[in-house]
This record gives sequence, structure tokens and C-alpha cells, in this order.
Amino acid sequence: MSKLIKSTACLFLITIISKLMGFFRETVLVSCYGASMVSDVFITSMNIPFVIFSIIASALSTIFIPLFFEVKEQRGDLGSLKFSNNIFNIVIILSVTLSIIGYIFAEPLVKIFAIDFTGEKLDLAVKFTKIMIFSMVFIGLSN
Repeated sequence: MSKLIKSTACLFLITIISKLMGFFRETVLVSCYGASMVSDVFITSMNIPFVIFSIIASALSTIFIPLFFEVKEQRGDLGSLKFSNNIFNIVIILSVTLSIIGYIFAEPLVKIFAIDFTGEKLDLAVKFTKIMIFSMVFIGLSN
């Protein structure tokens, strides 16, 4: 079996496990809290960093592979490694910067993503978002 097929199968298996674990997480959340304020706040706060960085991640994933092979052809393996490291560093800096901005402007972000949140629900969502926004660094690295 070729290395590409093994890698693809491994990635496929990891993706399936990830989706099953996400489904399990949602099931546990609903069984513990039901369709309540806490579950609404948690889901909203969890999705804010993902949505913000997914815009950047989709652009990066579209552009990275063709540029990587172009750099590899022109500069060889070492050049492509330097290119990848530069992109990796840029993503880290961008993720941290966006996380800090997201932390500072957590309340307006929550109001954009959850228009009907008011009072205690809004306050809780802002607190959760301030915690979850730093996951954007890991979302950026995984993308």
C-alpha cells in the first residue's frame, strides 16, 4: 500500500473519530443542560472563534498548496521548508492578534453572532467567548 493511501486512510479515520467525538460532546451537553441558556451560550461561544478564523483558513488552504509546490520547484526542499515555516509563523501571529482583538471586543462579537442575547445570557456568553477566543490559535495551527 502506498504512503499516500496510508496517509489518506489515517486522515479519514481521524476525521471520522473527530466527528463522532463532536457528536458525543453535543449529546452530553444536551443531556446535561437540555435546550437551555447555558447550552445556547456554550454553542455560540464555541462557534465564534471557528467562524472568524475559518475565513482566513479557507483562503490559506486554497493558496498554500500551489504556492508550496511552486516554491519547491524553484528553491528545492529547503526553500519549501522555509516557506512553510514562514506561513506557520504568520498564522501564529495572526491567530494571537485576532484572539487578543476578539478578547477586547468580545461583547460586540457576541452581539453580532447572537443578536437576541440580553442580560444574564449576554454576560455569560461574553465570559465564555473571552475564554474560547484563544482557541483560535489552535484552530489556526490545525488549519
